[in-house]
Amino acid sequence: MSTRSHAAQTRPNSWLRELTRLKPAHWPIGRCLRAALSVALPILAGIMSGSAGSFMVMSLGALGLCLGEKDSPYIERFREVAIIAPIGALGFFLGYVGHLDWAFVVAAMTVVAFVVGLIGSYGSVLASALVQALLMGCIAIALPAIAPFWKPAAYFLAGCGFYAVLLGVEALFFRKRPFIVLVANLLEGLSKLALARSKNAEAAEEETIRRTITDKMSTGFASLLSGRYHQHGRPSAHLDWESSVLQGLSRIFTATLASNKPDNLEQAAHELKRLAALVRDEKPLPAAADNGAFADTLLSRSVEHFTAIYWSAGLSEKIAPPHVASGAVSASKRAGFAEALKFDREAIRSAAVLALCVCIAFATRWVNDGNHWYWTPLTVIIVLRPDLGSIFVRSVHRVIGTVLGVLVGVAAFALFPKGIALVCVLAVLAGILPWAAQRAYWMATFVATPMVLILIDITSPGAGTTDYGLQRLVDTLIGGAIILVFGYFIWPRTHSHELERSFQSAREKIAAYLLALKPVNPSQPDPQIGAKKRQAYVALAAMRKKINAAMLEPAPAGPEAAAWYPLVTGAERVCDDIGAWSARYTVAENQEAIVDALAARIAGNKPDGCAGIVKDEVNGDPFMAFASNICAAFDQIDGFMEKKDVGAKGQAVPAAA
Repeated sequence: MSTRSHAAQTRPNSWLRELTRLKPAHWPIGRCLRAALSVALPILAGIMSGSAGSFMVMSLGALGLCLGEKDSPYIERFREVAIIAPIGALGFFLGYVGHLDWAFVVAAMTVVAFVVGLIGSYGSVLASALVQALLMGCIAIALPAIAPFWKPAAYFLAGCGFYAVLLGVEALFFRKRPFIVLVANLLEGLSKLALARSKNAEAAEEETIRRTITDKMSTGFASLLSGRYHQHGRPSAHLDWESSVLQGLSRIFTATLASNKPDNLEQAAHELKRLAALVRDEKPLPAAADNGAFADTLLSRSVEHFTAIYWSAGLSEKIAPPHVASGAVSASKRAGFAEALKFDREAIRSAAVLALCVCIAFATRWVNDGNHWYWTPLTVIIVLRPDLGSIFVRSVHRVIGTVLGVLVGVAAFALFPKGIALVCVLAVLAGILPWAAQRAYWMATFVATPMVLILIDITSPGAGTTDYGLQRLVDTLIGGAIILVFGYFIWPRTHSHELERSFQSAREKIAAYLLALKPVNPSQPDPQIGAKKRQAYVALAAMRKKINAAMLEPAPAGPEAAAWYPLVTGAERVCDDIGAWSARYTVAENQEAIVDALAARIAGNKPDGCAGIVKDEVNGDPFMAFASNICAAFDQIDGFMEKKDVGAKGQAVPAAA
């Protein structure tokens, strides 16, 4: 475990700093401009036409899409809008439930919340759509005056449509821009990795850089596979080119890990940094500099291979298609969907938590019957969205962001008159929102809170509604208390079973990656080796994400999750070793039995799978040294497993674990 993480678990003030730490982020100019226009222009049109209340729903529809937008290809973003907009609009029809006795309303919304939580476990986009529907339903129940409910549903769709139009304008002029940014970021990451290895940087620094690269690579391949699926088997020269570019970057990554010559690594770092600048600025490739000895290495050939592919976009129809065929992708999607239909215990538990908290939040109206009561269930629904990670962290972030956001909202009401002046403030905040959302959840809440207050203020009668800020703060605190008590503290706070399943799955994928080194026949490597490699890294990255989220929680969940950190780190190093070895050597026929034994050892099927491989038998053989290193790594991993289990029973665990 890193020094920072260890400190976060042992000193409360350090733990709080980790909880509120800001992630690095760049300014996504296109998203910022689109957010400002899609949120501010509808409400401005409402003011000019005298229908601010109806047009506010348009702004809310666009605001929801802006909050959930990620760096992904345009086709993926349009698909998300096509799913979220109609499902979110249907939520308004829950407003008819509000005409029933309130006990029936509470019961009905509890059932709806459970269904939303259960189905939302299928995936992030579906979770976003269903949460939007639940939010709009809550607003419709609280504000029956907006009936007939097909009207706000139509305005909501119009707001989402306006957002999609602005996205389409951007896509028309910058079709490749998301992929270009991804490639440039990967090249910069590879440059940092090569430079770190050339200077023998600390292992923790090198691992951090490597993890950033594998995370971005996984994102790129996931988007590529999704794009191929939506092609329905039709050929696409553009997707073939993207696939070849990503495979070229993966080849550079492997060659960098395989290289151990400082001079070559340093020269490669400078060349990769130069290429990153050219890619980001969309410039043609000038004549390459003389790289001396670097020109004849495996690393240099990988870099040259990438440049030949990337700057041949005009000839992309000549590039061979990727290893994963479209039919295979479709089959994979179908298999994934069938697997998703099986609800696991965690999905049912999360749905039950959401239903219980929504039930209590709606029940608070019996004691909190003001016209702002619905902010309490809104807080509960937003924070308990099925796919956003730690409930505890989001609850704390929500409260922090709301407190600060209310102060900004009150200041805006005091400084600017209601009307166009506040719309300008709204546009500025909307422009900041995409950047803030990248930095931290509390930052997104901090910016979004005054935006919602301003929208309410503009559409409410009277000269000003400053009191809404304090009301929102109180109801948010009530919602946060409901979440922490009934959504977190009363439930067992242990992650051991989930992390154990995730780590076993990762071990099996690493074993499959190792087995893919065996050639299909003496002259042909396994065509699935690249896919198996990505699957292994993706599994480890997913588990690391769960660990990082859980480490921010109070004991026992935080320290328990921290105990898994060295296991994931060791497994990632094994993946690196497999890639580095495979870049230089191939598995001979008489070595295949040892590869099988190693794979069984990695997967945990045969704890004694390394019995015949000991260090004194290496004798300078690169393969035997490689096999011995894998055995030693998993001996250490299993040792950490034993220490972790001992710690879970209340005994001391060494700081390194």
